[in-house]
Amino acid sequence: MLQRNNKGISQRVSLIALFTALSVSTNYLLFPLPNVALMDAIVFSSAAVIDLYVGLSVAILSWLVYGVFNPLGGSYMVIFTAPSELVYVLFAALFRWYLLKLKQNSIFELVSISSLFAFFSTLCYDLITNGVTGLLWYNSIIMGLLTMNFPIPMGIIHEVSNMVLFPVILSLFFKFYGSNNGGENNEI
Repeated sequence: MLQRNNKGISQRVSLIALFTALSVSTNYLLFPLPNVALMDAIVFSSAAVIDLYVGLSVAILSWLVYGVFNPLGGSYMVIFTAPSELVYVLFAALFRWYLLKLKQNSIFELVSISSLFAFFSTLCYDLITNGVTGLLWYNSIIMGLLTMNFPIPMGIIHEVSNMVLFPVILSLFFKFYGSNNGGENNEI
């Protein structure tokens, strides 16, 4: 839960601003690599390690900024696709719950589990965004799934890159912001 003192709120606002800026700036930096971005991993990690409110805020703000100031141009579609970034916050909540249930976390286990969470959360994200895009452009969810980046080749690139990036970014978040038991703030 949000702390009532100003320091707790100030820290959260600072972390939200920092991770949103990091998320958006790395998206611009990695733009030439199709479907490879740190945004998903930053959103997931901030929600899993710090708390769900920070992750939720980073997800919404990152997509709003990147969606409006996109290198390919802004689109009204951001209103419909931005909420799908919340999939990563939901999976982070499940990941956090899973970590809290474990007594010991080996490096191998954390990497394996975070890669699995990366795969399934990214798959859900791609299905939702492609389905919504298909519904809005073609008036058909199926057409969206068949003609957008899911599954081949762009969907696979997205899933595999997130399977590699999630453990790396998550380990950095644990190192700087939490512990191996789900973070310092164990309230979910």
